[in-house]
Amino acid sequence: MTLRATVLLSLFLVSACTRPAAQQPYDVLITGGSVLNGEGTPAVRADVGIRGGRIATIGDLQAAAATRRIDASGLTVAPGFIDIHNHSDYTILVEPRSESMIRQGVTTMVLGESRSAGPIKAGGDEARARADGATIDWMTLGGYFAKLEQKHMATNIASYVGEEQVWTYVKGYGQSPATPQELDEMKRLVAAAMEEGAMGLSTALLQPPSSFATTANLIELAKTAKQHGGIYSSHIRDEGEGVFRAIDEAIQVGKGASISVDIIHMKIAHKKLWGRANEIIAMVQKARDEGFDIRANVYPYTAGQNNLSSIVPPWAHDGGREKMLERLKDPSTRKRMRDEVMNGLPDWYNHYLATGDGWAGMILVLLRHERNRPFQGKRMSDLIAARGGHPADVLFDVLLEEGGSVPTVFFHHSEPDMQLIMKQPWTSIGSDGSAVSPDGPHATTAPFRACLDATSAS
Repeated sequence: MTLRATVLLSLFLVSACTRPAAQQPYDVLITGGSVLNGEGTPAVRADVGIRGGRIATIGDLQAAAATRRIDASGLTVAPGFIDIHNHSDYTILVEPRSESMIRQGVTTMVLGESRSAGPIKAGGDEARARADGATIDWMTLGGYFAKLEQKHMATNIASYVGEEQVWTYVKGYGQSPATPQELDEMKRLVAAAMEEGAMGLSTALLQPPSSFATTANLIELAKTAKQHGGIYSSHIRDEGEGVFRAIDEAIQVGKGASISVDIIHMKIAHKKLWGRANEIIAMVQKARDEGFDIRANVYPYTAGQNNLSSIVPPWAHDGGREKMLERLKDPSTRKRMRDEVMNGLPDWYNHYLATGDGWAGMILVLLRHERNRPFQGKRMSDLIAARGGHPADVLFDVLLEEGGSVPTVFFHHSEPDMQLIMKQPWTSIGSDGSAVSPDGPHATTAPFRACLDATSAS
């Protein structure tokens, strides 16, 4: 279904009945469209009458009176779409119209993957918020929700409480296991966020410090979310060579905490394993057949955005970004990192080795340093060729010049695998993107600009 073929009914509108209504005029009458009710049944030709912000009648209303009429002939009328995995946590504060979502039919966005907008310590997450043009003046997830209410958003919002958020709130960015006392404090924070309106617990276990959480830790935190009616959503520990083990861990958390599970953008993200999506599908289906509510979401493209720093080995992130930058400057440490980037490490998902085309399988989304800016939107292989020298050294130098962060798109999974996962009845769609507007502060960012260009050309 294309944008041009869709007329939206906001999720604010609640279906009421199909009986003929009273004689007073409808506020809005949508006529002549093919109506999809969102329940998987075929579209039917019908008119939709809206009164008082609610769907009052669905049926033959051609003769009815209305304050406003919309001719939907040849179009599809559908409920608003839910973006089950979205990163607009901070952008929505400065771009509440969310046009890049609304104009594609998205009326609900689910936020909070691992790094939720609360709880926040004084001074915490300020850099992250500033990068999106927002200012933090709240401390809890409930305070964040109250802030959103002031913005008159165009979409509905839901958010998880993030495991990394509570982990770093308690432990910071050091690489060490959680003590029983620290875990108790994390559970207290999860419970508080759930009471404030979180929909569950979310993780992103690929990188430190979240990768230091054990399966037992995750089960305990998920139990707390379950006690408050929540679910468990997980960006699993490995999407490459360890994907089968990582999928199993998500299932084990679901079983151990007796909690519903949603696996975040499920995929086979390593060229060595392309074509084996049927195996992870079978793992989920087996758990479902055993009575456990295990589901997944997927984005409908064969690339995902992470950061160029994700190619730096996990141990080098110990202590946070500043410590990583110090290690990138040390010749002996660089040599060790160079070898591990090119050859990998046991149990580490290495984005460089996973991409189908190596350095050519990476598009650099945002570069701020004057020397690097000409390569924004280009392949990492282009930058390496222009610089010369060992590719890993170019990687390290660019990260130093860019302050340790370069948003990057990685092409790491296959179209047939993606299509197969999308076809499963327990799979939903998440954009993994952020809501922006054509005239907003983020309109010139590379992915949005490319989207605008593609739209105007089609």
